[in-house]
Amino acid sequence: MSSHERRDRTADWFAHYDTDAAAAHCQTALTTGRELVLIGHSWGSDAALRVAHQLNGPVALLAGVDPVMRPGSAFSRVSHRPGNTVLVVHVDARPRRMDRSDLVKATGVMLGGGAAQAYRRADVTIRAELNHWAFADMMAAPGRDGVSLNDHIRNTGRPRPTSQTG
Repeated sequence: MSSHERRDRTADWFAHYDTDAAAAHCQTALTTGRELVLIGHSWGSDAALRVAHQLNGPVALLAGVDPVMRPGSAFSRVSHRPGNTVLVVHVDARPRRMDRSDLVKATGVMLGGGAAQAYRRADVTIRAELNHWAFADMMAAPGRDGVSLNDHIRNTGRPRPTSQTG
């Protein structure tokens, strides 16, 4: 685990195979009243989804950044959206020119079955013309509405504007 703190937020990261430690860490954070944002890239998206399913408390934002399911996950119960999530964001990398990272992703898609249903049916989908390993750029890529995943994270916990029709 690694940690980074900034003002009222703490960011911690875990390896995609360390879901037990990540879930324990998140459950502890929930007991302190902290708001949870779970972000996973590639197979880490599958891990973030699994962790969300294990938690006894709300997940303010669950994000899959160019998600790839681990082999065998497509037929598991954790493919669907967890009932405790407020917002699900899917950042979908679709590069103009493929590089080796995209071949790694393609192999993962063939073995794991693509993105989990929770991400395919996300509340927000951001398409980015980026390669699979361009994680930081995917976090900053704006969606059609001009809002990036970074923006969604910053806005977590703030009231959402409501639209009114006349």
